[in-house]
Amino acid sequence: MFISARKITGGALLYLSHEQGAKWMKDGDHTKEWARKWEADIKVNFEAYEMIVEFVPVLQDLGNDESLREVERVSSLKEGCIKRARWIKPVEQQGSRQQVAHAILSFNGPESANQAISNRVIVQGKPLEARRSLPEP
Repeated sequence: MFISARKITGGALLYLSHEQGAKWMKDGDHTKEWARKWEADIKVNFEAYEMIVEFVPVLQDLGNDESLREVERVSSLKEGCIKRARWIKPVEQQGSRQQVAHAILSFNGPESANQAISNRVIVQGKPLEARRSLPEP
């Protein structure tokens, strides 16, 4: 399962032999057990699949987990698949009469991200297209 592991500044870097190893680390208390053996306070951060969703109503609270679970529910996505969400342009820079803005939703796996692309994401009753966020050069 593990190919190698090394401590780096601010955490650890793991190389796993297959995707099932990453799924195993995500499930249960395996990360806590691993951190205990390394005698370190470790925060596990798995790869996120970032999607851009345009024209999201600005009244949507992207920092609220309950709000994200509601988006998952009405969009028929797996519960907990949206790890986090944020506005592309900070709220303080948005116009006072602005009604929609672009957001980035981070999904915990490619299946959920692809489902969001195929079926759209529903926010406040509005079906919105999702597209892959390309890394900055």
